[in-house]
Amino acid sequence: MNKYFRESKTISYLVSNQQKVFFLLIILLYGVVFLSHLQQPVLLGEESYHYVSIVNEYIDNFPTFVLAVIPLLIQLGILTLFYQITNKIKLSKTFTFFFVLFVVLSPFFLYSLTSISTYAIFTLLFLLGVVMEKEKWGWFAIIPFALTTFIDHFSTILVLLYLFLGKSRSVKKNVFLFFIFLLFFVNLFFLNVPLTQGPFYVTDYVGDIIADLGNIGGISFFLIILAVIGIGLTWRNKKLYATYFILPFAILAFILNTNTSFILSLVLISFATTSFLTIFRQKWVYPDLKKIVALIFFLGLIFSTLSFLSQIPLQNPHNDHVESLKWLEDSTPTNAVIFSTPENGVFIKAIAERTPFITSSTKNTEILTIYNQTINAGSTSDFFADFEEKRILYIYINENSKDQFYRNRGFHVFLNDERFKLVHSSENTEVWMFKDGHNSN
Repeated sequence: MNKYFRESKTISYLVSNQQKVFFLLIILLYGVVFLSHLQQPVLLGEESYHYVSIVNEYIDNFPTFVLAVIPLLIQLGILTLFYQITNKIKLSKTFTFFFVLFVVLSPFFLYSLTSISTYAIFTLLFLLGVVMEKEKWGWFAIIPFALTTFIDHFSTILVLLYLFLGKSRSVKKNVFLFFIFLLFFVNLFFLNVPLTQGPFYVTDYVGDIIADLGNIGGISFFLIILAVIGIGLTWRNKKLYATYFILPFAILAFILNTNTSFILSLVLISFATTSFLTIFRQKWVYPDLKKIVALIFFLGLIFSTLSFLSQIPLQNPHNDHVESLKWLEDSTPTNAVIFSTPENGVFIKAIAERTPFITSSTKNTEILTIYNQTINAGSTSDFFADFEEKRILYIYINENSKDQFYRNRGFHVFLNDERFKLVHSSENTEVWMFKDGHNSN
């Protein structure tokens, strides 16, 4: 441990016992995050309910609260595996301490405690494969590595990078490389595996990586500044060379789909940690200035954390959303098509168990065109025929969809037409029925 950090007994103790400290801190943060959204369902976020809908296809009425503990277990698993790896490769304990500290205090990590994250699952499987590979029974590592390939092609590329960039070219690694390449081509040409998972929400490139702008996820602006500096400093640490190869793939994946920000955030924090340690290990002319800068930096991190916590109550779904969606499940035909905004699509599918007309991942140009024409319609004739053709029977509106439906003249004006009927409302949500001739009551 560097002399500067050894001089502080508190930091020295925390660094020496960091795995236990962070294990308890994560549990504590999980409790804080949970308490911050008591008026909402236990699981938040569109991505979580994407997986809920998958579970519902196989298990009827599976209790959502059971799934709510999965994010905590995933993060504790990642922490345990990470320390097994860093102990094996003898990575600096000071580096691992501040790296994990910056991760745990970052909004992207805190958000992953409230939702089931695809790339948190990938990270768990990937680290499990790395740990298993280094054991006597290392051949079994092919199982978690192979499972990552069915997530998406981006996950497969990351595994291939790890196997290809490894120091040793053993028979085992060559077999792994061949098998993962084989699965990559099978998934590419024969299975419907996506390039990346999502998006499950409306993309905001800046807000999805800079947490201070008020979005859910991302990392502190201070860490991004340090990461930029750290990109030029990491070459001194040979154990972190691989991050240079991962960085361009992580940036490209983020550009294609901001849902991959979990991976990009981890890479940026590794660079930021190198930068932080390099700067604060230096002897400053004015020691008090060093303390002031450190204080400002950590206050910036805490600001990002508190900003995230203040945003949680704004995340979907809310209890009134669930009530209206459950009404749709209980009171509508099983083949009913529900019209709403794209970000509500996954909730309609998972909670109401009905078919959404559009979701955030919809690529069909006809569906996208009809949706845009409808919410910007000049008259009922602009969309009535489309509603009848697509057998849209109900319209689900919450506060988020009102922002889109009520913009300009807005689609909401036409809800006063005799062919629409308000059939359910709950606080800020409404369900309207469209009478299309087949459904005229």
